[in-house]
This record gives sequence, C-alpha cells and structure tokens, in this order.
Amino acid sequence: MSFNTFIDTTLLFFNFISLNVGTYFILNNYEDLNTKTGIQDCYNIFLLTGLSVINNLIPLIGCSQIDTIMIISFLGSLGMGSYNTYNLYMVDYNCSDYYEKKYPTVWYYYCAGTGLQLFNIILYLFKCCLPKEKKCIDRESQVLINNNVGLNEATYPPANLYEDDEEEFYDGLLVDNLIPAENNR
Repeated sequence: MSFNTFIDTTLLFFNFISLNVGTYFILNNYEDLNTKTGIQDCYNIFLLTGLSVINNLIPLIGCSQIDTIMIISFLGSLGMGSYNTYNLYMVDYNCSDYYEKKYPTVWYYYCAGTGLQLFNIILYLFKCCLPKEKKCIDRESQVLINNNVGLNEATYPPANLYEDDEEEFYDGLLVDNLIPAENNR
C-alpha cells in the first residue's frame, strides 16, 4: 500500500465516521433547537457543527479520486477548521459551560470536528506534496508481457499476408478463363 493510498483511506475513514456520528448528534438534538428551553446557539456552535457534518460529506462524494472535489474539500476544511479554531478561542466560559452541561455530545463533537478538519488539512497538504503515483510493473511482469506480445505477433499473421497473392490469382483467372487463348497449330 502506497502512502498516497494510505492518506486517501484515512481521509475517507475519519470523514465517514465523523459524518455518521455528527448526523446522529444533530438529529438527536435538533428538536431542542426551536423550543424556548432548547439549545441556545451561542457563538453559532450548533450551526457550525451542522456545517462541519456537511463538510465531512464532501470527501466521501469524490472518494479522493476527483481533483476538483479534493480541492473543494481542502478549501472547505481550511475555512471551517480556521473559523472553528478561532471560534473555540473566542467562546466565553458561559457558552462553553452551557454546552458542556446541557449538550455535552454536541460540544465534544464540535471540538473533535474542529480537530478532524485540522487533521484533514494536514493530510491534504501531504497529498499535494507527494508526486502522482505512476503505475509501475515489476521487471518479471514486464518480461512476461513482452514475451506474450512476441508470441502473439508470431502466432497471428499480419492482416495483409495474402494480399498480393490474391491479386495475382484473380489476374490469372481473368486472363486464363475469360480471354480465349489462340491456338498455335
């Protein structure tokens, strides 16, 4: 397994787990969002948690194989990770205490999601610095392929092998059978 494949697998695995866990937490706590005694979305924690879950979906769509989606995912992780880090730094004690006591799953997911986005950024930077993989065939396989190509060329004659003979055959047919020969008696 190459390092590039390892990075792709790691990105897909952690984003898949985070997407499923985040979707569960959001759907589990969504009903409390619109009630009077429900979630007080201070510093937009719940909104940013939802956006982080959506951001985890982007790498899964492209399966890390489509460059455009990979760039969008990198930029999304860069933006969300940067803003969530700034937001974690700016959150006051009352807001963090509120989430820790009343909605600890959402708060811990928000912190872990921010860490995952920063981890995604690091993995994408590694992925960009690596050269593109070349499909290499080991020497023994290359010799076997070359031998098979040689056998195939020797086994199957070229398409124009009888081309000249056919023309001479038909020319001879026309001359011998259609044009009566003069008797030289």
